[in-house]
Amino acid sequence: MDKYVQIFIVPLFKRLLRIVYLVKKIGKKVHTALLFSTDLELAIKDIYQFYKARFQIEFLFRDAKQFIGLNHCQARNQQALNFHFNATMTALQLNLRKAFRLFVIGGGRFFLKLSEPLLKYYL
Repeated sequence: MDKYVQIFIVPLFKRLLRIVYLVKKIGKKVHTALLFSTDLELAIKDIYQFYKARFQIEFLFRDAKQFIGLNHCQARNQQALNFHFNATMTALQLNLRKAFRLFVIGGGRFFLKLSEPLLKYYL
């Protein structure tokens, strides 16, 4: 994997950004990634891991919204909202654990509909 790093002045953000350009060749295909950081001292590996973690978090929230009902709360009270969000995330975690058990018991066959990145994260 080729890695290129440079610090740029970005007028749109009115600040310096550390930009990492990753190039990975797999056969005839070339895969690229452009990663940004406002921390100018952050290592390439750390920037990559932050991006990877960020996408896992996004998949978690997406699955919670699509399958568990994270965005179906009509409460206005802060305590009720906190309860709903915690209950939703707990339900998602319990479903993922059950799905993992079914996957192991089923000999590698997966029957429940979950996002592929989320499944890979828990395996």
